[in-house]
Amino acid sequence: MSLKSRLLALLVTTLLLIALAISAVDLDGLVVTFLDSVRDRTDFTAQQVKNLLSQRLNEVSETQQFTTVDQAKNFWIDFVSTDSQIPLLLERTMASSDVVIEISIAREDGLILACSNPSMKGKVQGTHRRLSALQALGPWRRFFAAIRSQGDYEVRVPIGIPDPPTPVFQIQVLASSVLQRERLLPHIRTIAFVSGAAVLTAILLSLVAASLALRPLEKISQGIDQITAGKPLAPAPPGTSTKEFAVVQTKLNLLGEQFRGAQQLIENLQEAILLVDSDERIILAGEPAQRLLGIGRIQLVGRGLRDALPVTTELGALLQKALHLQIPLSDRTVSWDRRGQEPVRLLVNLEILPSSNERGGAMVTLRDAEGRRQVQSQLDLSERLAAISRITGGVAHEIKNPLNAIALRLEVLRARVGQELPEANQELDIIAEEVTRLDRVVKTFLDFTKPVQLVLAEVDLRELLDEISHFVEPEAAQSNVTVNFVAEPGAAFAMQGDRDLLKQAFLNVVMNGIEAMAETGGSMRVKIESLLSSREGRQAVVGISDSGPGIPFEQRDKIFQLYFTTKPKGSGIGLAIAFRVAQLHGGKIEFSSNLRQGTTFIFLLPLSEPKGRE
Repeated sequence: MSLKSRLLALLVTTLLLIALAISAVDLDGLVVTFLDSVRDRTDFTAQQVKNLLSQRLNEVSETQQFTTVDQAKNFWIDFVSTDSQIPLLLERTMASSDVVIEISIAREDGLILACSNPSMKGKVQGTHRRLSALQALGPWRRFFAAIRSQGDYEVRVPIGIPDPPTPVFQIQVLASSVLQRERLLPHIRTIAFVSGAAVLTAILLSLVAASLALRPLEKISQGIDQITAGKPLAPAPPGTSTKEFAVVQTKLNLLGEQFRGAQQLIENLQEAILLVDSDERIILAGEPAQRLLGIGRIQLVGRGLRDALPVTTELGALLQKALHLQIPLSDRTVSWDRRGQEPVRLLVNLEILPSSNERGGAMVTLRDAEGRRQVQSQLDLSERLAAISRITGGVAHEIKNPLNAIALRLEVLRARVGQELPEANQELDIIAEEVTRLDRVVKTFLDFTKPVQLVLAEVDLRELLDEISHFVEPEAAQSNVTVNFVAEPGAAFAMQGDRDLLKQAFLNVVMNGIEAMAETGGSMRVKIESLLSSREGRQAVVGISDSGPGIPFEQRDKIFQLYFTTKPKGSGIGLAIAFRVAQLHGGKIEFSSNLRQGTTFIFLLPLSEPKGRE
């Protein structure tokens, strides 16, 4: 899922939850207020009937003399059951209420003596749910009970002889649930309409806000893609960019021009460039190396310098001595016997690269000694690389500023929605991590020929690969690709490494596999297991397999070359970075591929010794 989609989903979800919460509170308040009103009216009706009945009984009792309580009770019961005015009184009282459907007066045993419904006289009062029980329900149960027809609700009021307290009658007032619902539904529809309109407005505002917020980042990404492809940046139309983005675009334009000039200059020199790390492994080889040395780049990159250029040769002996003594070489001429071809005289330069280790790496440049006159007017290689490093370092600093601003805005967004929507913190964490990783990706791309300072810490490869597998699942699902992560049970996979660079390398290979299966779908398998070697010690074997179309034979010796790509919009640095990261961590990357059956990349990385082991 893209950053824009995530931000949009977060904003819509946040606003939707807020709208739903407000609507739920409004609905509950409406139902509570309505039920309180119904309860008050039914209570008032019951008390009104009680007062009228008491007044009527007092009037007829003034002319009577009772010696016992039973005589009084019997007289009142006979009177209520025979008086024709009482049913009329009950009918008039019921008619004054819009929710009451029946009022009845019964004896203690429930036998109805008088009722607003004449057909109920002589029957036993039924038992109905109390309105107080409905009011005591939880918010959701109370809401659904109020809008459903579930029978009638009652209010009972006793009436009798006050001294001593002796109950004689039960007054029952029935409130209709159907009438309640008919009065309540129009208000509920109004709230639902207002809430729906608020949600739709929030979605539209979120679309606009997400588009405006991410537009500068999209332009920066497009600018970097154009620089990678060697194309000049198109100028932004006047008034379409902010002041900050205009500054960044100016820096990117300058970088693109200088980058293309430096690239063309190096290509015209036809010099073979070999970068060697502190362990004397070749981590980068220029295209002309194959022509000058007669050795394929795939056979050079990743191998030790001693294996690729043996000390039995004049070139190998010279380089081994210079690296052992850590001294530079300048325009040293040696002879090199190319396999199956005539020997060639090479002009050798070696520059020691600074490193935090006692032994630093080196950059070796080779060129045909016969063509020296053609390159005497060119800049010294070390000066050109230093100039490129200064240029790209400055651009990296300028690109880093807007990325820092994005990270700051993310923290502001986290402070605003984090407490109301805790689950959004996980999505914000992913965005923050990807912004940090993008910063390093840009710097790594721009400074690819510059030594990388590893930020070493203990890395759990099992946890890192599991995180990557879950991270790519949404994008894989869009291409009908399933991602499975398998780890050797019980094994420890801790190593000293740069977690961001390792994540970048693994992610590049995984995304290449998913993109290879974009049209047909398939399965991606990420597997990690351990290997114990007497020479290399404990190693992690990370296999990333896809079921895609495979790699054609003619491309297999080029896939790790910088800028080589078969994708229309590819940059050609993904696998080169993966190769370099593996080398920087003292490991290597290999691959095997079968046409129409898939490709498997294998990372071999050194693992830390288990804790407690000497």
